[in-house]
Amino acid sequence: MLVNGLEVEENPIQSRNCIFQPVLKITSEQNDFVFVESNPDADPESMDDEERSLELLYREKKIYGTGLGVSVDWNIDPYGNGCIWSDFFPEAEVPQMNFNLPENNTITEKDLSMKYLSDLSDTSKSDKIAALQSLIDLYKHWVDDLEITAASLDDKYQSAATANITECKRAYRRMYSGLETLNDNNTAFSAFVLANRAMFMQRIHLKMQADTSDQDRYPDDDHIAQLLRDMDYRIKEDDDSFWRPFQLAFLLMDINSIVNDESQERDLVDLIWFPTGGGKTEAYLGLTAFTIFYRRLAYPKLSDGTTVIMRYTLRLLAAQQFTRAATLICACELIRRDCETKHPIYRVYQLGNKPITIGLWIGRKHIPNKNSSSSKSSPGALECLKELNDTDAKSLRYTKERYNKFQVLKCPWCGTKLVKDVKDGKLVGNWGYRMRDNKHFYLHCTQDECHFT
Repeated sequence: MLVNGLEVEENPIQSRNCIFQPVLKITSEQNDFVFVESNPDADPESMDDEERSLELLYREKKIYGTGLGVSVDWNIDPYGNGCIWSDFFPEAEVPQMNFNLPENNTITEKDLSMKYLSDLSDTSKSDKIAALQSLIDLYKHWVDDLEITAASLDDKYQSAATANITECKRAYRRMYSGLETLNDNNTAFSAFVLANRAMFMQRIHLKMQADTSDQDRYPDDDHIAQLLRDMDYRIKEDDDSFWRPFQLAFLLMDINSIVNDESQERDLVDLIWFPTGGGKTEAYLGLTAFTIFYRRLAYPKLSDGTTVIMRYTLRLLAAQQFTRAATLICACELIRRDCETKHPIYRVYQLGNKPITIGLWIGRKHIPNKNSSSSKSSPGALECLKELNDTDAKSLRYTKERYNKFQVLKCPWCGTKLVKDVKDGKLVGNWGYRMRDNKHFYLHCTQDECHFT
């Protein structure tokens, strides 16, 4: 413990009388001691399940100190030589996640392609099922190896190891069961391949938007128009459209809870615990697409209405994820339209004649709750739209900040801006918001070549 024993008669609380972020350091160098773990003989019986699991997970990591009002860090070799010090902001490098498959002779990254697993690929159903089977087998073999490793651990780790391996086995059994459903239930398999087509299409369009984001894109953009005219998903490469193993595992685990009304798995909440950028959104968007298509195929007369609810804790996050999900919904709707018009190059499915849509509700301060409202503090969509349409170049910035509550600023399919801007003192672009008969508000793309114009 460090104590500031300075005695000052007047005004002691001044910076010159204080010690800021001091470091206490203890080293074994030139001393006749070595460091030992702070609790080498921890009793698992006194721990809860989570503590026992952490004790197992970090069994190779030794703890040499605990800070009180400050953190502590150390650099100590296996023989107990080194040093320990107090640290107000300890740092540790967290390595990047590795999404590559382990070395094996049964499955490759190509087998995880969204296009390969969709109906855009001529690969047979049996080959696709076999690829998914190989993925689950690879996971099962890893769990089997873990079980062998667990048998050689100290007794204090056995209960946690057994519990973890039991959950791993439960996971792959659910995957096998989901795969069996895909194999036996043609409707479920059709929903699965359509979901993969939709995911592949949304990846293509997200990449297109990223490649053209070097400048603002307006309705008269010939580059965007040409890209849309030339778009053919059957010949598009799947260079950047591969599932990560955990994403496919999540999808396979939840097949039965969507397909089987009596499934006990409907009582489970599956938590995807992964770092930012790991692909959590992609995983549940895949399940979203599967659910939408399965409901349309299996219950054509009952499939209208809300299929999926996505709930976020922050309004900004809700708006961001809404935009991301909207690209997938556009893909799903385009597939439905292709089926409705019996597009000659695609296998035709009965997906109904009602559009697949998406909506957003985050409160009246951020989006209009009504078509029309007399309240100045929370105007309706009609009033907001009138202000936007009547604005000139001089007052555009103020008007957009106050009245554009429609959230979607770019087309989620092609990236064309849905708002007006000022360039060289003149208004450019068009508003992508419309009111039909002053009763029905809707959004549309302002690019004539876009499917959602």
